[in-house]
Amino acid sequence: MRVTAFVGRREEVAAVQDALTEARQGMGSVVLVAGEAGIGKTSLAQEVSRTAAWLGTPAVWGPAIEGEGTPPYWVWRQVLTALGRLMRYEQLPDLAQLEAGSSPFVLYEAVVDALNQAARAEGLLVVLDDLHWADPASLRLLQIATAQVPGSRVLILGTYREPAAGDESPLAEVLPALLRERAVRRVRLAGLDVDETESLLAQLLDRPLTSGLARRLQGQTDGSPFYLVELAEEMRKAGVDVRLPHSLRGIARRRLELVGDSCRRTLGAAAVVGRDFDLRLLAAVAGETERALLDALAEATTVGLVEEIGPERHRFAHALLREALYLDLSPTDRAAAHGRVAAVIAGLGATGRRAHIDALAYHLRRALPGADPAEALAATVEAAEAAETELAFEQAAERYAEAVDLAGRSGGGRFSRAGLLLRLARCRQRAGALGPAWEASQAAGAAAREEGDARTLAEAALVVRGVFGATVARPLLTLCREALEAQEGADPVLEARVQAQMSLAAALARPGGGPGLADRALAEARRTGDPEARFLALQAKEWEITGAPELARMRLALSQEAVEVARESADSSVAVWAHSWRLGASWELGLRAQADTELAALADAVDRIKEPLARWRLELALGSLALIDGRYGDAVDAAERALAIARRGGFDPAGMVGLVLRHLAAGRTGDTSGEAELRDELAAGGARLWYASYLAEQGRLAELREVWPGGAGAVPPSPPDMWLIVTAGEARVAAALEDREWAALVYERVAPFSELHVVRGPLGGYDGPLALYCGQLAAVLGRFEEAERFLRQALAAAADIGSPPFEAIARLHLARLLRRRGSPRDLGAALPLLERAQDTAERLGMRPLARMVAADLDQLRHPRGRATPLSNRELEIAALVANGLTNRAIGERLHISERTAENHVKNILDKLGVDSRAQIAAWSAERAAKLST
Repeated sequence: MRVTAFVGRREEVAAVQDALTEARQGMGSVVLVAGEAGIGKTSLAQEVSRTAAWLGTPAVWGPAIEGEGTPPYWVWRQVLTALGRLMRYEQLPDLAQLEAGSSPFVLYEAVVDALNQAARAEGLLVVLDDLHWADPASLRLLQIATAQVPGSRVLILGTYREPAAGDESPLAEVLPALLRERAVRRVRLAGLDVDETESLLAQLLDRPLTSGLARRLQGQTDGSPFYLVELAEEMRKAGVDVRLPHSLRGIARRRLELVGDSCRRTLGAAAVVGRDFDLRLLAAVAGETERALLDALAEATTVGLVEEIGPERHRFAHALLREALYLDLSPTDRAAAHGRVAAVIAGLGATGRRAHIDALAYHLRRALPGADPAEALAATVEAAEAAETELAFEQAAERYAEAVDLAGRSGGGRFSRAGLLLRLARCRQRAGALGPAWEASQAAGAAAREEGDARTLAEAALVVRGVFGATVARPLLTLCREALEAQEGADPVLEARVQAQMSLAAALARPGGGPGLADRALAEARRTGDPEARFLALQAKEWEITGAPELARMRLALSQEAVEVARESADSSVAVWAHSWRLGASWELGLRAQADTELAALADAVDRIKEPLARWRLELALGSLALIDGRYGDAVDAAERALAIARRGGFDPAGMVGLVLRHLAAGRTGDTSGEAELRDELAAGGARLWYASYLAEQGRLAELREVWPGGAGAVPPSPPDMWLIVTAGEARVAAALEDREWAALVYERVAPFSELHVVRGPLGGYDGPLALYCGQLAAVLGRFEEAERFLRQALAAAADIGSPPFEAIARLHLARLLRRRGSPRDLGAALPLLERAQDTAERLGMRPLARMVAADLDQLRHPRGRATPLSNRELEIAALVANGLTNRAIGERLHISERTAENHVKNILDKLGVDSRAQIAAWSAERAAKLST
């Protein structure tokens, strides 16, 4: 079959070529080309590669191989090998150099760096062909590369067949997340149209076709290039009246009729080896001499069934040819052929076995039941261990799952089912598949129980790490208790670890956890000196005391111990958690210099581990710092990066924290572009208080009253770790609504802890000194001396932590307090406070604050009868009294209780020095007259 020019696909090719041009200009992206088998995906990629060559842009290919048995990162191994040949790049990532226990994200970043370096001059085209056959590790690396190509000179072009409904392949699992990435474009290939069909056939037949014939043939083939090439071949032999088989596989079988029986037998053996096959391996499998095989392959090459790709290496011209040959073998013949392939690999010696362990395990499994199940199990476990060594935890988990199945069939031999399930659980945990990891942990625990294996039972309880939901915490608590009972003092270190894990599970399973559990676990962990036990126990203690304001100093002290554990263990994941904890504790106590040191240490740990959730923590910490400083653009950028990481990994709760950070910035800048999303996400259920606080901060009191008609009784229960955030929200809303009853309740809770700052660790944003809210509440309650003391404390605390925004907010509220007291001295002191607040608000882009300060300045500079001892809320109620409304009617109008309205009226009487509602009405009318002149 002669080579033809590329035909059609103008729009599709143009789209990819545009992406290539953009990549050369520093706007890298990923283009995924989807289409059915034989539709021309690879041909399109080849056409784009020709364009790249014409432009001087190097192109490297990483085709996936059909079937299992390929080592992890197979497509990327080929890309890196091609880069090494093409660019003579001497610092390519080496899988053999990976450190045991390190993070796979270290490797991912190294590969991305290699691509970026190769692309520095004229850009780089990376073609990943047939991704529907790619191994899980290769697809995971593609996800990471996809997230980092924007801003590079790299274009990644991937081709794949669309997964069918119910498909559980690695690509089917990863594809939705890939397509959500902003750097990804998808191109779908359909059949050629009539004109394109006519052009292709004219080239293949070396003569023009009538349009009517082209239309008929296009309809007969649906424009499939693979069909059309076969149709042309048949037409060259038999004329126009040709009938094609109804399937692509049928076409492949017809192609195979072009060769003799001996050649077909040879190709059948090759199909068992794979789409690519080695001559010496094929000789052993087929039981033929290499000379006889060369004759058969020459015959197959002549008719276009195979092609030579290297010294003594061949490849089927199309995957469909290999599929048809493989499926035409009987199950018995297939199994026997796989057994022969496995025997050849096993005969390569220890070095050859290690190099081809994935293929050996695959062929041994395919050779069952004719092969030895114990041998297949041993090779599969060895392949899993090799994948672990290369940090390909997804692929290792697949091999361990297969090993569990084999152990069930063969009895396991030297491999216990519980032990294999434990390895499976650990690999899933390291791959980030937390739900499946917990399922495997439970299965490992159940198997260990049946086998009487107390150690594996205990280790199964230790697989799931970090903070997890109550649905996991409750059964994990039961598993930990059972594991401790089974240990009976056999291993004090293991017992200490399980006890620490149990204390964390208890704390997460229910508020308050198990009284004293964390303390006992921490004491035992310290006694053993085991860093892992101390790490787990400290996590449990952190969760137990998070949110308790009286334990802020304890949190700081324990966070220092966590940092020491991270240093002892040299574990970067522990360091990320420890420095995050200490950073949050430092911010909570207003220790800016110490917090800056911890943030730098956190960044270093994240750079070492390079894991997405670690980067998510760092981004939120950077966003929180930007809120402290008033760098609201930086805060939004950090929130967006955190949101992207959370959505990419499917971490929904993590995504919500990113939303909160983003909307904290929006609340202070007055950016309402995302307010509909905020309202939908947060205005329902327990988050309604957060939205009310957002409105209160911007002075939108009418909307606030609609959103929050109730007082303290409308606040839903909140988890302990949210105490500071929720209490600050209550204080802000109660003060804005001037609800004295609610303000009194909140004031009693917060006043003893006025030295703290409102921050939920390093992740939940920053909401100012708690003294600020104490001062606002005290002002509502008419306790002016206390209010002034707290507001001046807040001003100093904001300056100490380096927060110009909250210095400005504290100045506004202090100025308002001074104006309410109304003495000439107070009014004189209020003016410079407001002027400085206005300068800060305008400089930082805090539009809501700037509007409120401007209004207060206008009233102070141009009183026109506006000076009054009454607050804004009291002025509103005085006007309603003047209109003749009763306390009950006032309460209904303002959505407050009748008693609250009555208290407001009493305060008005006291402040005005009058003793009747009629006198309030007279005062209100007189003030209105003054304002109108």
